[in-house]
Amino acid sequence: MISVPLRLRASVLAAFLGTAFSATAGDIIKKRDGTTLDGTIKNETATFVEIEVRSGGIMDIQKVDKKDIVELIKATPDQIEAAELEKLVPVEDGLSDAGYQKVLDEKLLPFLKKYPTSPHKAKIEAIVKTYQEELAKAKTGALKIEGQWVSPQELRWNAYNIEARRRRLAMQTLLAKKDNSTDYYAAYRILAELEREKPASVETNKAFELFKGVIPDFDAILDLRIQEQPILLKQAADSVKTMTADQKRQYEAAKKQADEDFKALQDEARKQKLGIPPYSLTDLKSIQDAKAALKKESDRINKINLAQEKQAAEAFQSGLKNLNDKNYLSAVRNFEDAGKVFTKETLIKNQLEVAKRAAEEERRVREAAGPAAPAATDVKKPATAPAKTAAGAPVKATTASAEEAPAAEEAPAEEEKSNMPYYLIAGAGALLLVGLIVKALSKKKDPADD
Repeated sequence: MISVPLRLRASVLAAFLGTAFSATAGDIIKKRDGTTLDGTIKNETATFVEIEVRSGGIMDIQKVDKKDIVELIKATPDQIEAAELEKLVPVEDGLSDAGYQKVLDEKLLPFLKKYPTSPHKAKIEAIVKTYQEELAKAKTGALKIEGQWVSPQELRWNAYNIEARRRRLAMQTLLAKKDNSTDYYAAYRILAELEREKPASVETNKAFELFKGVIPDFDAILDLRIQEQPILLKQAADSVKTMTADQKRQYEAAKKQADEDFKALQDEARKQKLGIPPYSLTDLKSIQDAKAALKKESDRINKINLAQEKQAAEAFQSGLKNLNDKNYLSAVRNFEDAGKVFTKETLIKNQLEVAKRAAEEERRVREAAGPAAPAATDVKKPATAPAKTAAGAPVKATTASAEEAPAAEEAPAEEEKSNMPYYLIAGAGALLLVGLIVKALSKKKDPADD
């Protein structure tokens, strides 16, 4: 934004200010009475300036005499374009890799080529870097949701909740406007879809909480629409009176088409059993019916135990993750807990059966494999009989492995210890025999002594 005294041209002052201004798209007129007009200059003469400004949601062109202007602030072309490009960050959710590339090729990179010396170049280069970094992530199959990246793996195993999350975000965007009853009704239809198609999602639980918070506002806007309906009808009737024959034909054709579209919406709502029927701003009874239905639907929603459903929905999501991670028994428990609350959700029943079969197969394979074989260090080697000489004496081993050496050394000692009594008995017997022989010989040698 360039601050331009009336006596100076914008291009001259820009040379002095350089990068000292920020990229904003509007022109600004500061008046002597202290008021400021921020908008887009549509016309400028020697005596006045016409500027388009937004007032209460309506664009209005105001004419200002130059004698009442203290300062005129004009935007340069690159400044205007840069201001628009700055709206590209933070990057919107759910953008594909092709979407990132399109923004780079059609918006960001052309600016840098068109304005190579722009004081806003650094800001745009930073945005380019952001898009390139996120593009790299998107190419892996990841998806950004609410500013967080969801991996390709989670997109697969948690598809049920990811899709519900997208719908809940769309509902949240509609409710953020808070100024249009049709937006509130569109948000309600999303809630009805979530309850019908994704009842066990944690996102459906969040959607219920969101809608509960805006029910009073929705009711107040329906009251306003009831008050406005007669006025709209009168305005339409007065407008028809001033129409040409051709305009009347076009009006009648448009009205007929609108009536047919509204009837189709009513038929669809009945088919889907929506708690709140659609309504037309020109049909008083339909608005009154919607208001009465909102009261009944509000009472029904307030009776739902959202805390209990939240816990069950979280269990279901944990079950999906455990099933993906092959923690089958944990998944079975998760699905059983979720199924106690969401008794009609067939997906929970199906996933429970899948987890049970997987757990049973895992058990069968484990049992078929038998007990685990003992480790090599736990297996005892068979004892080896000690070697003996031809006479039966034990022979001490001369070599042995590290494991066999202690046994080889201990075995002879055990053998020697066990044979010791036999050596003593044999020695005593030999001495006795020798004594008897000596005594017998001595008697034969001296018979005369007898």
